[in-house]
Amino acid sequence: MSFRLPRWLLVLLVLALIGALAVAIAGGVWLRGKSAVEGFGERAVARQMDAHPIAAIRQGFAAAGPSLGRAPYDLVAGHLLEGFLAYRGDSPSLAFYPGEPSWHGRRVDAIEAFARILPFAGAWLAAGGEDGIATADGAVSISVALRDGLAAGTDPQHPGYWGEPGRFDQRIVEAADIALGLWLARERIWPMLDEAQRGRVLDWLRSAAAPHVFQGNWQLFPILVERVVDALGGSSNQARERSRTGYERFVTLYRGDGWYYDVPKGFDYYNAWGIHYALFWIDRIDPAWDPGGIRPRLVEFAEFFRHLLGPRGVPIMGRSLCYRLALPAPVVAASLVAPERISPGEAMRALDATWSYYVARGAVEQGRITQGVCADDKALLDGYSGPASCLWSLRSLVVAYYAETLQPMFETPREPLPVERGDFTVRADAPGWTVEGKRADGHIRLRIDANAGNEPAPLHAYGRGNSIKEWLAQAPRRPNNSAALYGRPEYSTADPVSACEVRR
Repeated sequence: MSFRLPRWLLVLLVLALIGALAVAIAGGVWLRGKSAVEGFGERAVARQMDAHPIAAIRQGFAAAGPSLGRAPYDLVAGHLLEGFLAYRGDSPSLAFYPGEPSWHGRRVDAIEAFARILPFAGAWLAAGGEDGIATADGAVSISVALRDGLAAGTDPQHPGYWGEPGRFDQRIVEAADIALGLWLARERIWPMLDEAQRGRVLDWLRSAAAPHVFQGNWQLFPILVERVVDALGGSSNQARERSRTGYERFVTLYRGDGWYYDVPKGFDYYNAWGIHYALFWIDRIDPAWDPGGIRPRLVEFAEFFRHLLGPRGVPIMGRSLCYRLALPAPVVAASLVAPERISPGEAMRALDATWSYYVARGAVEQGRITQGVCADDKALLDGYSGPASCLWSLRSLVVAYYAETLQPMFETPREPLPVERGDFTVRADAPGWTVEGKRADGHIRLRIDANAGNEPAPLHAYGRGNSIKEWLAQAPRRPNNSAALYGRPEYSTADPVSACEVRR
């Protein structure tokens, strides 16, 4: 005996299904309208760098010997500068890199691309790097490209205008890199701008030094911008006083042993690639700013931090992990401040070891720094990180090329790192970090007091669910891996959060 639903009930079921579908569609449209990021669906096409092939880069960093010298770094510089030239948009002030977008929107990501290459290019030029960058279409002047970008980005009448930064605006962050890059290349780029263009550049930088910022490392961005503006003769007494007040607020975050408490996460590698990096440049731009605080704290930090760097990488933890190549920056900087305590030879060995390890595993390709610890990995990519965010990895090279203007840094004889000299255990009380190294296997372990007794949280992969959420929201919806990256009792190069394989 067969059972048939009444026709009226079938009609109701069909209408219910249509209604549910309509509600789902309406909800999706509402969600997209509420959360959609500008330009989220647009992606640049990745390109190979014909003039500086990645195989040559990897081969250069894989070379055996006591010292890499300058040649591999010049190769990777050419590769990345060729990439910047390849990904520039119609406006010289914007560059559209391939990769996963941030929640800031496509245009801000493109501003970030120009801003974050500028200090590197500025240091490269200052250290005698070639101005004509080889590309598949012939040599292109990087100084002209930078000049044109600065002129366009700060001109309100130009389509490539960056816009005036507002409160808590990502453009404040990028303004600090733009200011630093201009200061580093001031002898090359500043004279290339006419008087009106210089005025607009200074006006834009002044506007970026004025708005409110978040606590922590953000507090240093407007100070760095204002110090550069002052060095170029464009600051005011009011701006100087505002910077001094901001700095006095920031230093209340100092906790000892060279460590600052970086709101909101506390202690992580932002002390290395963010805080001490910015403080080093503030001190270089204005040596009278706070020499009794900035320099000794940098050296104290570096004396501990150098123990985390070795030939098997770094005990990866925390956020913004695609900045991993920047980790030697404070050690290289400290070798300029106190070479008797942090030798240039050891600092450059730290640079060699870090770049060699991660380049071999996919950190550089297609004219860009990849969005992961090794190759691209969306499980380790924060929502605020876009296609060019990872160019902050170049911060170690910005310091190294700047150091080259003062002494022959790249050719200095290398000295072994702590883990290459012997076993060790060192501790920094302020963050509650203990670092152990074993010479026999080269591995380094980081133990964090605050996490003692925690079960090691697993790392969640980026999966189909994340992909569907991103499609619906048209915005980043990457896994929340805070527990795995901040909550484990131990991080080790022997058992890394994200394992890496050598690329051929």
